[in-house]
Amino acid sequence: MRDCVAINTIGTLNVFEAAVSAGASLFVFADSSKTYGNGEVPYRSYHPLDPACSYAVAKAAAWQMVRIAAAERGIATCGIRPTIVYGPRQRFCLVQHVYECYLRGEPVRLQGGEQTRDLLYVKDAVEALYRVMDSPRAWGHAIPIGGGHELSIAEWCRAILGHFGSNLEVIEDAEKPRPTEIWRSYCDNAEAGDLLGWQPVHSLGQGLTELYGRSTDQASTQSLAASAGS
Repeated sequence: MRDCVAINTIGTLNVFEAAVSAGASLFVFADSSKTYGNGEVPYRSYHPLDPACSYAVAKAAAWQMVRIAAAERGIATCGIRPTIVYGPRQRFCLVQHVYECYLRGEPVRLQGGEQTRDLLYVKDAVEALYRVMDSPRAWGHAIPIGGGHELSIAEWCRAILGHFGSNLEVIEDAEKPRPTEIWRSYCDNAEAGDLLGWQPVHSLGQGLTELYGRSTDQASTQSLAASAGS
């Protein structure tokens, strides 16, 4: 927990001070939708924060400190709270885990599986951060963003496997869920559309194609792929 606070809270303040020293007039904070915990979905910026893990606590604290520091220094700030982001060079995430199971030919074993997520490709997340610069109406807000599709973890796994033409087994409840599990996670992006003029443009299939190449046979999971936005 100490490392988590040091990196995500104190580290954020260090970056903020460096930005101020460099003459920045706007500080954009890469926040997290995990700060909403098991609160109401779809997430809205005005929903109460209810972090359920040390990472989310550290992120929530960092945003509050950034807001205070920005007011004291007289600069603008905005937070972007993405759901699960996937993309190149990640050491571990759901997508990479499923891909590695596919390469090994091993079943995908899940901690639970019924909990929902809303996957967001990294290029779409970066675009939202970039748009803050030209969107002064968004300044002062912490805006949740996501891929726009709420599916269970098990459904996401089957859709990812379907991209590779694989029918590997997805084993739900192979392990117990974490005590800090978030059971529903979803953004409908209404606020991001209003304040940033932003919507995600990468479907799951497009994101996976950029990461790993085209699928060999998508027909076997066509219905899941369609529901996931492939």
